[in-house]
Amino acid sequence: MYDQFRKKPALKKLSFTGGEPTVHPDFFRFLKYVKKEYPDFSRGLTTNGWFGSNVLDKILSLTTGGTISYHCEATKKQKEQVISNAIVLREKYKVNVMFHKDYFWECVDVCETLEKNSVEYVPRIIGDDHPDDKKSIELGYTHKYDKDQMKWFR
Repeated sequence: MYDQFRKKPALKKLSFTGGEPTVHPDFFRFLKYVKKEYPDFSRGLTTNGWFGSNVLDKILSLTTGGTISYHCEATKKQKEQVISNAIVLREKYKVNVMFHKDYFWECVDVCETLEKNSVEYVPRIIGDDHPDDKKSIELGYTHKYDKDQMKWFR
């Protein structure tokens, strides 16, 4: 009844987030089912982007787009894989670069690499829920960004 009275048809959208959906043993089987049975539904994915070529191929064929959350706290090998996957997925995925205060300039390098490879990205401040909380700053949960650092946030 809702669709009957709409001026435009409602878009049907499925979004898979939380934890890492790609590690669930039935995730891709379910995506394949949804793609076949509900071809008009979009199938979005939020992922950490750390996976090999087998999973990458499934993501390319079974999702319609999504977000990769880039975290600098990973190992060098993991981070290289995530950047490589982001470049391959750039037509359908954007990257949220999580600017951890201890890895700020590394995150800048990541953004420059993504930009050079035409990957859409969003620099994200993290760990700064209470920017004026002295205790939070003292404990290292909150970071005060300087003027040069603030230029990276859109």
